[in-house]
Amino acid sequence: FSSLMTAYAKETKDYARKLLLLTKTKDEEELYSLNSGYLGAKQEMDKLANLFLKTADDITYKVAQPVENHLKETHKIKQKGKETGRKLIVDLTETVKILSTCKSEYEKAMRVYDQSKADNERAANLNELYNSTKVKKKLESDKKKAEAAEKKYRRAVEKNSTI
Repeated sequence: FSSLMTAYAKETKDYARKLLLLTKTKDEEELYSLNSGYLGAKQEMDKLANLFLKTADDITYKVAQPVENHLKETHKIKQKGKETGRKLIVDLTETVKILSTCKSEYEKAMRVYDQSKADNERAANLNELYNSTKVKKKLESDKKKAEAAEKKYRRAVEKNSTI
């Protein structure tokens, strides 16, 4: 729209300049009886040319330039919104990646812990003294790892729950 108005203002200025050129002819004495009519027409063309110049300036400064300025401002706002959106998407993607990593580590640690509990119960049922202490140590170690993974997962969820 602003480019259309700018082009229209330019064309209007060109037309006004051409009208002014017509009014600046030098051979006025050769018109004889038509001289007064020509001078009247010349004055009207001069007024019209000045009106066209004023209109062209008004279009340029009151329409085209404010529209261009508004477009520049809205473009900046749109760009800022796009950048913010991209940043939020990147942050969200990273958060989802961290949470899924923590969750998979937690689930893996819980599977290992469950397996250790099953091994401990089997050793207790078989009354294997040697294997029983070995299995209990492994069970305690796996329990600590599972609890640590659970804490890490909970912290990650709490930290990223605002997103």
